[in-house]
Amino acid sequence: MKYLLIFLFCSINYGQGIVNNPFVVFPTSGDDAIMTLSPLLYLTPASIDPDVTVDGNALTSPFWEDTSGNGYDATTGGGSFVLNIGTTGRQVEWTASGWMDIVDTAALDFTPGTDEITLVWRYGDAVNPTGSGYPISKAGGTTAVRTGAYYGAAATYSAVLVGGTASYPSPSTVVVNGLVVLRISTTSVDMWIDGTQVVTGGGVGTGVSSGQSWNIGGRTDGGYVVGSGFMMDMIALIPSAISTAEREAIEAEFQTN
Repeated sequence: MKYLLIFLFCSINYGQGIVNNPFVVFPTSGDDAIMTLSPLLYLTPASIDPDVTVDGNALTSPFWEDTSGNGYDATTGGGSFVLNIGTTGRQVEWTASGWMDIVDTAALDFTPGTDEITLVWRYGDAVNPTGSGYPISKAGGTTAVRTGAYYGAAATYSAVLVGGTASYPSPSTVVVNGLVVLRISTTSVDMWIDGTQVVTGGGVGTGVSSGQSWNIGGRTDGGYVVGSGFMMDMIALIPSAISTAEREAIEAEFQTN
């Protein structure tokens, strides 16, 4: 690991002299397998409202900071959220059925069949205690334009949609603390859960969810939202169909199961 060490010195006035603060270690972009891929959006465990440190305390919108440098912080679309200190560390916990919203901007538009993108997310300690939903999606009001992974109340993926075309993961279980990589090229869809490929060469439709922002935990700003107790701790949007080596590097760093 390469680290950029920044030593902070604090000057104390009124004759108290100079006191050295403990040094702060910042990982450079080369230390993170996702940051090296210049993500459009990158929500991490550490960027879940750093001011909230007590398990169960409320998170206030906007509470999940985008560390990509693009400033696309997650804001509350509906519901409520608290900090969960879980088995993997800091996690966002839903305390009511709801979703988070990422700003609708041209920089995050996605045209299936033209654009390539990789979605990466990791679940927390509970995946589906009270409902169905989309962990992350860009999904308009009609099926023909939806992109995202949808699962039902049995903690089972129903389908993965890209531009309205469905693929069906096998095995289809939504895994607690599972790391998911959904790679979308111009012609095909591939999906891995904790390093196991569950969709191979799925279809890509042409439907575009214009005017619809990316949602976390729901579809179409309030439809099919996940329920109370659902947890996540990491989400990234990478503007490419990543290579096998890039995917394996992400799994080596972030897979916990």
